Amino acid sequence: MKALALETEIRIKKAFIDSINDHGLNRLTVTTLIKRAQINRSTFYSHYLDKYDLTEKLEKKLLDDFAALMEHRLEDSMTINLDKKMAVTAPIIQKCVNYVYQNFALIRALMGPNGDPSFEPRAKKIVTVAIEQALVHLKGNADMTPKLPAAFAKELIVSQIFDILKIWLAEPTPQQPDELADIIQVTRYLSPFDILNLQ
Repeated sequence: MKALALETEIRIKKAFIDSINDHGLNRLTVTTLIKRAQINRSTFYSHYLDKYDLTEKLEKKLLDDFAALMEHRLEDSMTINLDKKMAVTAPIIQKCVNYVYQNFALIRALMGPNGDPSFEPRAKKIVTVAIEQALVHLKGNADMTPKLPAAFAKELIVSQIFDILKIWLAEPTPQQPDELADIIQVTRYLSPFDILNLQ
């Protein structure tokens, strides 16, 4: 019975992703979902209250998992290595990228142009809180550079990571997780002048 329920949930999830990609989350209907998943209406309602409940449960699982991952040694990714060529990708970055890769289709749909505009800000908040906690663990406070207002500094750090993820999610042939994790790690050391190859 559990295997049957799991199979049904997988079919509903795939139908959810395909429907977002084809028509957008706003135009998603239970009728569309059950047709795509090839299940009857009562089966859908035995799992979810409505399309909003389905969306919330799928997003909550992603965000809860991501928050749990971010609790483990994020400060390791903040250790400065002056020899940039020898920088080793922190395990936490690798784990987070692997998690995105395992849920690639769903995250791509939710963060894409037809997805849920509230999902990315909620994910960013998790990362921001995790960074603040890691800074406290690393140096005793969550202060960032005094050269910028705190809100700007946080947004620069977090948005850069999410922008890289969004490029990856949009690629027709995305890089392997190891490559993407290395790209994220390398960007931790690069200034805009480095990226423009002006130094």
